[in-house]
Amino acid sequence: MFFIASSYCENLNEFVLPKIVLHFLIWQLIIVQTIMAYIWFILNRIYFCTIMVTKVTDAEFFDELKNNDRVAVKFYADWCGNCRLFAPKFNRMSEKDEYKGVKFLDVNAETNPEARKLVGVQNLPTFAVFKDGELVTADFTSKEDVVDKMIQGIA
Repeated sequence: MFFIASSYCENLNEFVLPKIVLHFLIWQLIIVQTIMAYIWFILNRIYFCTIMVTKVTDAEFFDELKNNDRVAVKFYADWCGNCRLFAPKFNRMSEKDEYKGVKFLDVNAETNPEARKLVGVQNLPTFAVFKDGELVTADFTSKEDVVDKMIQGIA
């Protein structure tokens, strides 16, 4: 008789797995489902949710202003908590259908002084919108509706 991963009841027609084996199988199923959900999440972010915000340097910033009619810019710093909190909101704005013709840029204010001087960044995060290479407006804010109105002004 086989007693490896099972045991027989008095009635040999009944096949019963010990509780430990059942728990092991359940945990394996949970782990596999978790891994599959994680893979689906990653693939979804890569293929279906494209983020339209481009991180640029000083030189790239001025090239983007020349090559695009309408540009929305977020000036940030790595240490800035409000900048980090606003990043997902700015990414979502870039995906809106109403802003298809607007180029969204992220500029690190600490490492790109020329772009920072052009806008006059004093506090972070600072948002600026450009139309035809000219600064339309710039504002220091962490409110999504304020930035939304700024972008609507050029869209």
